[in-house]
Amino acid sequence: MGGSILDPAGGLAILNARIGRLGIRVRSSPWAMGDVEAIAKEIKKRADGSLTFLIGDSCGANRLPLIASMVFPRKVAYIGCIQASIYCQAGCPHIGHNVENAHIFYSDFAHTMGLGTYIPVCLDPPNNRGATQYVQSYVPAAHPDDNDVERVQNPILNDIKRILKEHEQR
Repeated sequence: MGGSILDPAGGLAILNARIGRLGIRVRSSPWAMGDVEAIAKEIKKRADGSLTFLIGDSCGANRLPLIASMVFPRKVAYIGCIQASIYCQAGCPHIGHNVENAHIFYSDFAHTMGLGTYIPVCLDPPNNRGATQYVQSYVPAAHPDDNDVERVQNPILNDIKRILKEHEQR
């Protein structure tokens, strides 16, 4: 969301490339808010049992729970919300039961003027009943902070590697 104007460092594109090097097919970035239906349709076409990872920053992070709700009851292995915005949460549902893992990266108003402070709510009490493993990481940084290798990108990559390993062991 926002493209190179709001993300001159291209952090999400770099993260996508890093994820792609793990052998995961990635969609190009940035994508527009109007693309959520196309993304949901693309996910629904995939083979059952395939792993779905949704990662976005800013307003795109707000839309991840919406995309997950649109593909219900299909499972979403992971959503990584990077600095979701308080200005883009209207119409976005909570993180649903079909999301197995959610990692929320957020900042404070002083660093982002609200652009990176929204924390998506999980329908399940966090980490209860094993439905959604939910983690929040406070990373005090300017918006969108998707180019933060140590505090954002590496934790997302570690989450994905863990999920892939767990999936292989099933």
